[in-house]
Amino acid sequence: MLAHRDALYAPAALSTTQVRLTPLRRYRDAARGAAAAAGAEKLLRIQLEATEVVPADARTAPLARPRSGTSFASFAQHFAADDGSYEAQLWHLGHALFDVQALGLQDAPPALAARVEQLRRKAAFSAWLQRAVAPAVHAEARAHVAASRGAEHVFALLSGHQVEAAADAALDAGLVHLATLVAQAGGDEATQADLREQLAVWRAEGADEFLDPAQRRVYEVLAGETSASGRGAAVTAGLDWKRALGVYVWYAAPFEAPLRTSVELYEAALEAFRRDTAAPLPHYCTAAQLGALRMRELERTVPHRDAAFELLKLHVDAAHPLEEALDPRGFAPSACDYALPWHVYVLLARALQQREFADANAATGAPAPGVSERGARLTLDYAEQLEHAGHWCWAALVLLYLEDDAVRTAAVHALLERHVEALDAAEAFLVDTLQVPRAWLWRARAIEAHARGDMYQEHRCWLEAHELDAAHRVAVRHLAAEAVVRGDQELLTDLFRPFRAWEERALAEQQPFHLQGWNEGGRVYLDYATLPRVLPALLARAHAPGAPPAERAALEQAIARVHELLELVPALHPHAGHELTSTVARSEMLVVLHNLARLVANHTQSPHPAERWHTAEPPEVEQLQASATDYAKGLLAAIGPEPEPVMSK
Repeated sequence: MLAHRDALYAPAALSTTQVRLTPLRRYRDAARGAAAAAGAEKLLRIQLEATEVVPADARTAPLARPRSGTSFASFAQHFAADDGSYEAQLWHLGHALFDVQALGLQDAPPALAARVEQLRRKAAFSAWLQRAVAPAVHAEARAHVAASRGAEHVFALLSGHQVEAAADAALDAGLVHLATLVAQAGGDEATQADLREQLAVWRAEGADEFLDPAQRRVYEVLAGETSASGRGAAVTAGLDWKRALGVYVWYAAPFEAPLRTSVELYEAALEAFRRDTAAPLPHYCTAAQLGALRMRELERTVPHRDAAFELLKLHVDAAHPLEEALDPRGFAPSACDYALPWHVYVLLARALQQREFADANAATGAPAPGVSERGARLTLDYAEQLEHAGHWCWAALVLLYLEDDAVRTAAVHALLERHVEALDAAEAFLVDTLQVPRAWLWRARAIEAHARGDMYQEHRCWLEAHELDAAHRVAVRHLAAEAVVRGDQELLTDLFRPFRAWEERALAEQQPFHLQGWNEGGRVYLDYATLPRVLPALLARAHAPGAPPAERAALEQAIARVHELLELVPALHPHAGHELTSTVARSEMLVVLHNLARLVANHTQSPHPAERWHTAEPPEVEQLQASATDYAKGLLAAIGPEPEPVMSK
């Protein structure tokens, strides 16, 4: 039930609203959601292996960070190079583009080292791209072989940079001259210049009209003329975006050109030949086999691009925003699936320290210097996703990656409090692996016990959590008075003995002992429970013949404490006012203490207890009577008005 703000002025029927909360599924297909959850768990296990947990103090949550040397290769090594899954391709791509390369050029000039690294990264990306498009190339090539389309077969193999296989296919089709040119694909600029000149001559003389379109397309690719073919269609027409990009990487630009040049040529073709150049739609769109018309519609309407292309953009363009690259819709069909974006973010921002969200270094809006609020939000979203899927322990690992101490601590506490019933089973993982303080688990149990109204369990849990102030507060406010009324001195002693032990330990270690309200609360109850048991024995030993001075000193100390308690007990429970149990407890304690004071006064020179009476502070007995009267009046009021007596004539 939610109450409206204007409930005081609106009619009763309009003052409340019933709200039903239904969790939203991240995937329409349950099987796809289950597969996503399984994939996330595998990635988290890999992440745990690459995680270093830095313990903190008792008030701050441990900090998780990637181990030294963690990279995309740490994930890629768990996936075979020929693994066709999207996750595997992503990790291998990241390894090619971002991981530190061992160049072996420590003594080389920086410019030379940068040039070598650039060429090696381009070669690594080329190898990745060739593996990524291989399944599509093989499927198309088999179709052309079955239909005896020799030139089409050659072009399909060239679109996957399978040059040797393309040359063999040309020979098998009887295209000997074409085979010699194919064997030189991606060669020096002079060869391509000759081919471009030959194509220009054919066009000028109109001879290109008599060429087989498929063969002309092969010639144009070999010449690096990828802008248009024949009737104005792009050479890359009919190719998926990875093969279209590959044409610009392998043939349109020299090998010495940076990878950025090929990407710019591809993006220019997207603008100039949008109908014939495939856009980098997310992989789940291209895998759906929706048809050409539907794909063109998606290219116009879908604003996000494939995460693999976004990673490539991050590599070639230092100004490309990380916010755009890590859009969840570029990784998975669900806009609420943060698994892959989060892992990529941790690698790029924390492990490799190459890219960060724009707000990390902002003057305002960041939780702390160098801390990204956007990164923290991504971490919290992923943790919430895992918790919703039932993987709340893994959510704890993710939350430990929060950089801001206060945010991380609060998030971990809240997570533990939401899963108190499962803490026993998860304790080993949380405490031993994630270095979460065991006291934090007891803190969560204490809060849950408080919500259930189990004050005894709450007191025990606060003690186990080493939260002495909280444990003492619960014992004084909710447990001690009831123990006094029951006459359970053993329980009263058990409630407060742990605090005495902490106090003695602090004194032995010459450390200050700070416990709020101890001298006016728990110590009063503990001494009250102890004195009736020890005082008669002290009195007997002190009056025994030949008693040592220490016994008499102990007796005098105990007597003095009795008189101190007589002054302190009336001030107990100031928050409770005239609450019945507290009033009865104070009265009982005063009776016992008065009896003890009279006992020692009769056997020693100690004065008798003073009788306190004042109209503003009546004795506890009178307070008890007043409370009982109020309680009885309340019961009568609940029963209803007393019926009037019937008068007889």
